[in-house]
Amino acid sequence: MSEKITGRLRCSKCGEGFTTEAWSSINVATDPELKAKVISGEVFLAECPHCGAKTMMQHQLLYIDPGEKVIVWLTDGDLTLERRMRELFVSDGGMEDYT
Repeated sequence: MSEKITGRLRCSKCGEGFTTEAWSSINVATDPELKAKVISGEVFLAECPHCGAKTMMQHQLLYIDPGEKVIVWLTDGDLTLERRMRELFVSDGGMEDYT
């Protein structure tokens, strides 16, 4: 299942702040239409409601493609969180074939 979060963002063009949604996890087995949006980068863009400019969002995202056996986890560089997630995936088992 794919999930979204809500957060605040500041437009890189007009400087106005606004609330937007971003994907926190994407599973292309349940939401196959999101795969193309990840590849194109569309999932990382938010449109400013004030001026219409598109702003790049920087947020954590877990991308899962079971058909291709691929998991990508984008983080903000928090090594403690990274180690914990690695432990969870390894201890769960069944992920040996994933990239």
